[in-house]
Amino acid sequence: LTDSIPGTDDDVYTEASRDFSSNLLGTIVEAYAASVLRASMPERAQACQTAAIEDWRNALLQLANDDPEQAYPFSESVKQALASQNTVSSAWAMLAALELFDLTGDNSYRDAAACFAPILLSCQETSFVNGIPFTGYFYDSPARTKILHFCHHSFDEFPIMALQRMRRAYPGHPDWINW
Repeated sequence: LTDSIPGTDDDVYTEASRDFSSNLLGTIVEAYAASVLRASMPERAQACQTAAIEDWRNALLQLANDDPEQAYPFSESVKQALASQNTVSSAWAMLAALELFDLTGDNSYRDAAACFAPILLSCQETSFVNGIPFTGYFYDSPARTKILHFCHHSFDEFPIMALQRMRRAYPGHPDWINW
């Protein structure tokens, strides 16, 4: 239970660190919070939006080895780093970018999400394996060595959520049917 007052005993504090996945999850939550709070608490919404953009930039900087000139638009080295991302990180990156796109209307976020879509699609099974008529599930990475499954945290839904959001963000895109 919270009293909704910053700085009181019910607040939970953690040490900040730079972690690609944590920055992406932070971006998703902060951008969503900003959109929810925009009408009722505009100052808090602005703080959430600022935090979301900062977390997004930190995630991109990590892909660019802390070189802001390489972070966005994505350089070749960042595109290579993107290709090494796993299924969940790619889904989180897409969702984070699309939340920022919805929040700000800035097409650069939507375009960034599109850079992660091929990675995510490369992780999805689209054919019958060994004749078993079941498709649509995801492997943990483009290497396709292990089926994606979570025993504790339930993140199974993120890849499909990311693809659904891409369809909504790019209704006329030629790859829409694949998403």
